Amino acid sequence: MSSRRSLTLHEIATVLEEDYDFSNQRQDFDIFLLPPDTANDYQTDEDSGEEDNVSINNLPGSLLRAPAELAASTSMEKPETEDQTPPEFQEPLKKRVMNYNWRKRDLQLRPIVWKPPLSYSY
Repeated sequence: MSSRRSLTLHEIATVLEEDYDFSNQRQDFDIFLLPPDTANDYQTDEDSGEEDNVSINNLPGSLLRAPAELAASTSMEKPETEDQTPPEFQEPLKKRVMNYNWRKRDLQLRPIVWKPPLSYSY
């Protein structure tokens, strides 16, 4: 078993916001949350803010105290440059029209040949 103490979401958020090295990097980070210790309790933080507009600034205390892990994003995409147009403003790709060469004729009738069954199991 590991002797390291896991960090809480609040501690990770504080490090990311206040640490100069992290704030100057243009790298994205992923935060993985484990379920809070009080996940099955009926206690809620009603004063934590709007439910429709959730941000890290209005999470309930049980989530802020939950164990979390920080990992650098491993995106395989090339880094986005500032002069690149966001995808929602780009024109959609044009569909390529397939041309078919249809022939007007009847299907050839072939007699159906049935193979006898391999075994009878009644």
